[in-house]
Amino acid sequence: MKKFIHIGGDSRTGGSLIARLFDAHQGLLSYPFENEFFTHRNKELINFDDYRSSGEFSDIEKEEVVNKIKKFGKDVLTSKQFYDEDTIDFDYENFISLLKKRIKDKRAENEYIYDAIHYAFFKEFIPSMEFKKADGVCNHCSRTFLGNLDSFFSTFENGYFLHTIRDAKSVSASMKNYSFVVTGNKSVDLPDEFVSDVINRWLLALYIGLINHGKFGKKYILVSYGKLVKNPESYLTTLCESLEIPFSDEMLTPKFGKTTWSGNSSFGRLPSKISSKTLYKYREVLTESEIDFINSEVGDIEEMFEDKKYDALIVAVENKIKGRIPHVLAMNRSEIRQYFKKIHEEMRHIQLHS
Repeated sequence: MKKFIHIGGDSRTGGSLIARLFDAHQGLLSYPFENEFFTHRNKELINFDDYRSSGEFSDIEKEEVVNKIKKFGKDVLTSKQFYDEDTIDFDYENFISLLKKRIKDKRAENEYIYDAIHYAFFKEFIPSMEFKKADGVCNHCSRTFLGNLDSFFSTFENGYFLHTIRDAKSVSASMKNYSFVVTGNKSVDLPDEFVSDVINRWLLALYIGLINHGKFGKKYILVSYGKLVKNPESYLTTLCESLEIPFSDEMLTPKFGKTTWSGNSSFGRLPSKISSKTLYKYREVLTESEIDFINSEVGDIEEMFEDKKYDALIVAVENKIKGRIPHVLAMNRSEIRQYFKKIHEEMRHIQLHS
């Protein structure tokens, strides 16, 4: 089975950038959209049991991991090529034809079906790419750190999960700016509690990331957006070593389907090469009082994360959560997922309607 690298940190933390850097690697194949391998985005890994029971190919097509490819083929997904024209021509029917040729036995295991989906998609997406020579496949889907990762790692035995973490000020600014990008409303129109909600969400994402890292070890990698854009070659070299793939200089220029990518940042078009120019863009969006508030709430926690002081960090994060949203610490994973979803939906409503 191919090495599978899944990027699943929270929204606006650099997951799209990581996926596009992997796209630039000639030995890797990276989905050009956020494909969904978990039910309801971040619950259970899709397992194709219905197909094994019925033998009907339609029971593979109905799963979101294939349905998302159908949406991509029909050009109904928001493109990751935000600032340039998306000229990709993808034929979904050709993809299905390729997939049917690979899957003929209803007893096929999950890992075989996933490999077949990867093969059929990239054979249609990039015909010149030889799938069998690829070092691995990459996919980005935000907020999946809340999913059932036991099933993920048992299926993808050669899998890695990357959890992107970005400083809370930049995440707050990007989420505020999103409302302007989508609706045209200025970010200052958002209510004051919006930034407080971002901090709660940021803490929860970091908290679950630390728990996952403690459980799955080197297979679950916490990725620092700040370190990546400040020292991209050094950071990517180390990351590639952890993933057991060779580093390539080509990775310093993000790609979309092996063509130039100008980003999907809410701060505007990105330079052609990976850049640290977005690190302080938050100053253009947040007020001084908001910046001071975020620093006072999580500044020390951010420093501990960057220094990789994980043992002290999880204690600090738990103490901060205890002070802000104490009921979360008594929740199980399913309840935390629901609470996180509630925060996400409330914030999205504010972003779209304020």
